[in-house]
Amino acid sequence: MGSSKELRVDSVTSQLQQSLLLFSNQTWMAQTPPWSLSLDPQLSQLKGVVHPNLTDSDGRPVILMNPTSFLEDRYSSLLAHELIHILHKRFRPNEQWWVKEGVATLGQHLLTCKYSINYDWSYEKTDASLTFEPKDIDPTQYDLRPHYSLAQMYFLFIYKSCGAEDLFLNLLNSSSLKVGVEFIDTVLKRSSEENSQLPVFCSSFADSFKQFQIARYRQNFFKAEEHIMLTKRFGYAIYESRQPLAPYSAIIYEKNQKCDSRDIDFDFAKCLQIRWN
Repeated sequence: MGSSKELRVDSVTSQLQQSLLLFSNQTWMAQTPPWSLSLDPQLSQLKGVVHPNLTDSDGRPVILMNPTSFLEDRYSSLLAHELIHILHKRFRPNEQWWVKEGVATLGQHLLTCKYSINYDWSYEKTDASLTFEPKDIDPTQYDLRPHYSLAQMYFLFIYKSCGAEDLFLNLLNSSSLKVGVEFIDTVLKRSSEENSQLPVFCSSFADSFKQFQIARYRQNFFKAEEHIMLTKRFGYAIYESRQPLAPYSAIIYEKNQKCDSRDIDFDFAKCLQIRWN
């Protein structure tokens, strides 16, 4: 039993070293504060998390991971995601949840070229809100996946459309005191001012959110501004009529002769309903 345990620890250590070496290819990762890792088999649902109030004896933030994560191919993605959280918190400790998750999933992709969220989740519920804030909920009991998925897709969309790594670095380490929607609006405006070649919708959060929803449902691979993923089959519900929506969400509904004046004429048979705030 002893040798088996030692071999498992050696294997985890080796995988960690390989992942950290890979992550070091991104120079901005050198700014990550010191941290520690704790393996907790009770994390059966979350797999990995940085607890906001947990530090080790030296005051370093602690990444909690289920040991079984190291038996999966995506362990490096989980580790990258949590490390981005630690790095992001260094610069933006008061940022809203959806921005933190969007930046972490985007950074995770830049470090590993992998995502750990299923895009289809964002299409499953009318309450899948981009700006959702999970206050006073148990994440093991409440399904956060639609919100994770929506945030991931939006940040991927603005990354590829509105400035790439320059945009990401502004999202990651900006000293702006604004948070949430106001912060994203500020970052996008700055990106547009610095690069006049960016699409017009990159100049504000409102315009980028509208174009994002069009791209999310259209997935037209022949137009860069009308798709998010290169190789993704997807399906979405088509509602019979307009629906009560959560803030910053959208649905497709059947066109009855014409769309509501508040909505977008999506195609000959459908309308796109968007709610901002």
